[in-house]
Formats: sequence, structure tokens, C-alpha cells
Amino acid sequence: QTLYIGCSGTANGAMKSTDGGLAWRDLLRGRSDLYNVNQIVVDPENTQNLYISAQESVLRSHNGGQEWAEANSGLPRAQVSRVVLDRTQPRILYAVVQRKVYKSINVGKDWLPAGIGLPPDLTVLLCDPNLPDVLYAGTSHRGVYRTLNGGKNWVRFGSGLPSASISALAVDPQT
Repeated sequence: QTLYIGCSGTANGAMKSTDGGLAWRDLLRGRSDLYNVNQIVVDPENTQNLYISAQESVLRSHNGGQEWAEANSGLPRAQVSRVVLDRTQPRILYAVVQRKVYKSINVGKDWLPAGIGLPPDLTVLLCDPNLPDVLYAGTSHRGVYRTLNGGKNWVRFGSGLPSASISALAVDPQT
């Protein structure tokens, strides 16, 4: 019954419904500095923990969106296009800022670069839902990259992929 939406354009911000979408409330209480919400992530182990990537910021809430704190220490002030939670280790988050990957091991309090070996045209990032420290990154025209060590090193992954921009990645949670 709980749904979240992120908005950009004329309806900037993030909203939450607890009745299956019948009524909505503004999560960011009209903060005009947090426009272009790109992603909302809910911690599957504790659904009170929420993360939002918005314009030049990562925000976190530990009470279901009642209060928010910026989680930007170590991130450049630039477009945050994604925030990704490692479901096998929910204290670990990844953010994509200016097409570069950053990692936090303390639920977003501090961030460090985590993209050695990635090309500069990152488009999408995905944590493997079953394997800790395994991530995949899609690029504009250089294929898919993978890390087996939580972003320390990345290598090109797979063969036979078309020379196209990778816009989505998914891992089957069963296999």
C-alpha cells in the first residue's frame, strides 16, 4: 500500500502514499533546491530507511520520509543521477555523480570514488541482489562493466553486445 514517486519539471520533489495511491503527501515539503528527483530507494530490510538522488544531493531518511538529512560528504556538487543500495549489505550505497561511481559503507554519511577502470560514459548501475560486492555498469557505447570487489576495480564484461547505449540492467533474483 505504500508507494513513492519522484518528480521533475513543474512538479518537482518526491511524494508518498500509504493508501495505495489514493492520497499523496509531499516528502520534501516544497524544498525548491531539491528538484529533479532521479531515484528513490527503499531499504528492503528496514523500510523506514529511504534514499533519494535529487539534483546535486543524496538525501536519507531513517523514519519513512518524515525527516531528511543530506548525505553528500565526499561527493562533488553535481548532478546525482542514481543512488543504489547493496541489498546484500544495506549499509553500503553507491551513487552515480557526473557519470562516476562513489561508494559509501556507512549509509551515505561519507563517500569515496569507486570507479577504477570504468569509462567516463556511465549510464546505469546495478548491484547484484544475491552476491555482495558484485555490481554491473552500463555505458553509452562501451558495453557493460562488472566489479567483483565492491567497485575497487571494474572490467569489461560479456561479449556479443551491440554497440549501443545501455539504458537498463537487471539480474534475475532467482539465478
